[in-house]
Parts: sequence; structure tokens; C-alpha cells
Amino acid sequence: MILSRYNTKNDDVTTCYPMKIFSRCHIFRRTELNLTCATMVEVMLKEGYLKKKLSLLKGYRDQWFVVTDNGYLKYFIEKPVHENQKPKGQMLLLLSDINGKSDHVSFKVKSANNNVFRLRAESREKRKEWMKAIIEAKTKMDNRMFRGFYDIGEMNKDQDHDDTESNYTPELETVDADGRATETDVSSLFKTPKKPFVAVAAIDFGTTYSGCAFSTVQDFKTNPVKIETIALDETNVISYKTPTVLLLTPEGQFHSFGAKAEEEYVNLAEKDEATKWYYFNRFKMQLYKAKELKSDMVIKEMGGKTMKAMMVFAFCIEYIKDKVLERLSQAINGLDEDDVHWVLTVPAIWNDQARQFMIAASEKAGIGKDNLTLALEPEGAAMFCKYLALEKKMHGDETELKAFEENARFMVVDLGGKNF
Repeated sequence: MILSRYNTKNDDVTTCYPMKIFSRCHIFRRTELNLTCATMVEVMLKEGYLKKKLSLLKGYRDQWFVVTDNGYLKYFIEKPVHENQKPKGQMLLLLSDINGKSDHVSFKVKSANNNVFRLRAESREKRKEWMKAIIEAKTKMDNRMFRGFYDIGEMNKDQDHDDTESNYTPELETVDADGRATETDVSSLFKTPKKPFVAVAAIDFGTTYSGCAFSTVQDFKTNPVKIETIALDETNVISYKTPTVLLLTPEGQFHSFGAKAEEEYVNLAEKDEATKWYYFNRFKMQLYKAKELKSDMVIKEMGGKTMKAMMVFAFCIEYIKDKVLERLSQAINGLDEDDVHWVLTVPAIWNDQARQFMIAASEKAGIGKDNLTLALEPEGAAMFCKYLALEKKMHGDETELKAFEENARFMVVDLGGKNF
């Protein structure tokens, strides 16, 4: 663990490294750390199209990538038309890992704060060129930021003789003048401040039925209960929700979700073709029942065939996510996916393993950890009750409905479909 403390007199940061890896301590100014990346002249090392894995359903799509001399890997939907165009996404390459895959065209770039770009080049030679440019930018950044801290060559040499340290990544704990931890890793010192989101979208991933809704930040400020619910099943005029049912092709590819999946499965059964397909229903609580939950856990579909639970949950989450984004894009011009913060409900009885599983499944569905909040189902209901006018207030002969006052008590009862 790297330990950093502010010197309250001159705003310096004193950083000490474990003696096994680094042999000296160094003092540098925090203001220099924050401004270094921003003030360096940006020189392009390489640019062009790479295929980037966007999510489970979207798969790999062409994106325009740029590797810059100041240590950034950026990407755009199309080639930028002007110099100052904002990228769709970017990664600081400081302390990042770059790994090639066995297919000779794919590779992965993982940042110090665990952001991952899964990329694919046109050929083996193209991959080699891209990886070389990315490694060059990373090395320049590492040398620039840590010159005087350690000798990179010596550290790599030491790691060659000690397998236990081969994947060592220094961590940083920064403590302010009051002793509070303010940073978790080195790269966080160089992050561009994240812009505030403009909407919050919620996914109620239920055992029997699922639903979704959203509220814009502006609407919340004027009316906290102004929430737009999205109909996942357009043929159902009674409810906005749809059955939590997933249908995959015999090859394991997404086909449909909800009532449409149920209807299609009936049609396949009538043709005697259903046994070839994957039909999942009422599978959510298998996470709760599992004695040991792992990322490679498998679950059974209706016909007894198995598939990784992570894939099944990710398929469902991404389908609902795309439905919400489609509606949000109609409501907000120029909406970017990063403008939306996501809330995913989970049962209160789930343990930490099950909750971490849902976070990983959401990430596979294209929802980053920084843009996701898990909410316990009863807590979500309680928060809504906080703003809803439910309490009767008598004023003489008149009755008024008001929101609960502070310290009021009320009960939330979950009568989900699984209980009947």
C-alpha cells in the first residue's frame, strides 16, 4: 500500500513505497499532479478504427480510437470532424495493463481503476501496431509521473525473479489534513471530473415480473414523484410490467424477453422445436439459493439445458436498459449513455455475493460501476413514500393529503408474485 499525507504547511504530498519494491520516498506538489496531464501538449501517436465491445447484445462495433502522447486512449463513434470534439470515452494509461488474446487480433486494456476496453484489430499486424502505440504512451506517462520514484527497469527485473509480485499494482491512499481518506488509487488523481447526470433510470428486475422507469433531474427538483414508467410489453394495457422470461436461440443468442418470449416459446412448442431453444423463467432466486456463488455459476432453463447465470442476467438487464435509453433519447436531445445513472433493485434478503454478482452482470450489460446503484426493494418503496402524499390531515371539516412528516412511521409490505 502506498501511503500519502498532505503537508498542511505547503500543500505537499509525501509518498512512501514498500521497501521491497521502491527504495526511496519522494515529495511532490499535489497541484502539479492534478495539472500535469491537462497542461501537457497532446501529440497523437496513432489513430484509426478498432472494434470495441460495447455490451453483451451490441457486441463489437467500430469506434475511432486515438492514442495520445500525454497518456490517453480515447474513442469516438466516428472520426472527429474538429480538433476539440469531445470523445465518447477515454482512459488514462497510467499504471494500466495491456494484454493480447490468443486469437491474435483481440486485446484488452485495463486502467488502474479497473476500467476495461475490450478491443479487436483487423489483423495480427494491426494489433501489434496498436499495442505498441498504447504501451509507448503508457511508458511515457509512467516515466513522466514517477521519474525519481523508482527505476522501471529495475522493478521489472525484480518482478522477473519474484512471481508473487508480477501482477503488483501500487495502490494509493491519500489522507487530508483531517485524516480522511480522499483517494483510492493513483489514477484517481488525474481523472477529469465526471459531469453530473441528467436522469436517473430504475430497473425493477423481479422474480416474476420486471419493470422500469426514469426521472430527469430537472423534474425531480420541481416534483419528486414525477416519474415516467415505461411499458416493456406494449400489448399489455393492464400493467407496465412484463414477465421476467428470457428466450435464447439454440446457439445461445438473444431472441426475446418478457411476454414476447413467452409467446414465441408457445409457437416453438407447437412446432415441436422448443427443446432446441433456451427458455428461462423464475430464475432470479437461484442466486439466493446457491450455497456458493461464483461468476461461472450455471443455471437450468425449462428443458434442463444449462447456461452461465451471468450471461442470462446480463441479457435481461441490457434489454431493459436499451428500452429505457430509447425512451430517454426521445425525451432529452443529445443524450449520452453516461448522462444516466442507473438504479437496480435487489431483494433485501440477498447476501453480498449475490449483490456483487448483479453488479458484474450489469457491467457486462453495459452499465459501468460508477453509474450504478443497487437499491433494496423495500428501501425503494420507502423512499417513494417519503415524497408521496399519503397521510390524512384534518383541518376542521376539511381533509388534506400530505407527505409524511419527519420521524413518521409507516410499514412497507412486499407482496411480490413469488409469494402467491
